[in-house]
Amino acid sequence: MTDYTKWNKFLAIDLGYGDVKLALKKEDGTLMIAKFPSAVARVNPKRFGAGEAVEFEGDHYLIGENAINYKPVEMNDYETLEKYAPLLIFHAFRKYGEFTTLITGLSIRQEDNSTSFKDRLSNFVIDGEEYTADVKLLPQGIGAKIVAQKQFDDIKNYLVCDGGFNTVDLVPVFDGKADLHSVDALENRGIIEVVNELIDHIAGEYNIELSPKEAKYALDNQKIDIYGKDIDLSEIISHITTDYSKDLVRQIERKFKKSWHKFQKVIIVGGLSHFVDDKVYEHLATVTKGEYYNVVGFHQYALEKLGSDEVSKPKVTRSRKVKNL
Repeated sequence: MTDYTKWNKFLAIDLGYGDVKLALKKEDGTLMIAKFPSAVARVNPKRFGAGEAVEFEGDHYLIGENAINYKPVEMNDYETLEKYAPLLIFHAFRKYGEFTTLITGLSIRQEDNSTSFKDRLSNFVIDGEEYTADVKLLPQGIGAKIVAQKQFDDIKNYLVCDGGFNTVDLVPVFDGKADLHSVDALENRGIIEVVNELIDHIAGEYNIELSPKEAKYALDNQKIDIYGKDIDLSEIISHITTDYSKDLVRQIERKFKKSWHKFQKVIIVGGLSHFVDDKVYEHLATVTKGEYYNVVGFHQYALEKLGSDEVSKPKVTRSRKVKNL
C-alpha cells in the first residue's frame, strides 16, 4: 500500500452503487484517479486467512475486488449503501492510507438522510478499531459541474446530468453558476434501467437469469459466456441504449419544461456517459471518463477551499436548505 496521506490533506471519494471512485494527488503532484467495486460479501471468516475478512457490526465481510466472487450484497438502494458505506471507506483507507478528512457527495434525493449518512461515515468500528473522520458532504453533481465548466468553457447555460447505477442527478447551470434551488434527480433511471432491459433480453433469448451485477458485467464487456462460448451482445446493447437515451431525454425535458430552451448543452457525466447515445438529441453531449467527474470535482473544490482543514459550501445562485450540505 502507498500511503497517500503524505501528499494529501483529504480523500475525495464518490461512493456509488456500482463503484467507488477516488481522486488523490501523487508524490509528483499529478492527480491520480482510481476505482474499486462497491461490493461487500458476508462470509465465514474461518475459510479465509488472517486479515482477509474483516469484522463489522457482528459479521465478517470481504470488500471490493475481493468480494466479487462471493455473492456480494446487491447495492441497489440508498439504505444498503448507507449500511455498508463504512466498509467501503475502510477499504479505501486500506488501499491508500487512513484519512481524517473526507470529501464526498450525496444525491439531492437523499437530502433528508444527509445527517445520518454523514454520521455513518464519521465514526465506525472495524476489526475492533475505531475510525473517525471529518466528513464534508456536497450535493452529488456539483463536483461534475466544476469539471464540466472547464471543458465546456464556451457556454454559460447548461444542464449537468450525473448518471450512476441507480440515480441521475440533474444540476442546472445558468450564467455559469449552479442553481441548487432547481437541482433534481431521476431515481432508478440510471444504468440499472439498461441493465434490466439486458436481463430481460437474455432471459427471453437464452433462458438464463442474470443478477444485476452479472448483467452489468455483460454490459461492460458487450458479451456473455454461455456454455464456454462468448455470445456477442453489442447489437442488442446498441438498440437498448439508443431507446434508453431517447426516453432519458424526454424525462429530463419534462423535469425542466420551463427552462429547457435555455440549455445550450445537456451534458451526460458519471458512469452513465458510457451508455448514452448522444446522437438522439442535437444538444446532448457525453464525455470520456465521465464516471470520475464528480470525484475530480470534489477534489478540485476542496483543493481550492481547504486553506487549513475547513471546506465551505460552493457558491450558488439561490440557496436551497439541504441538511449538512
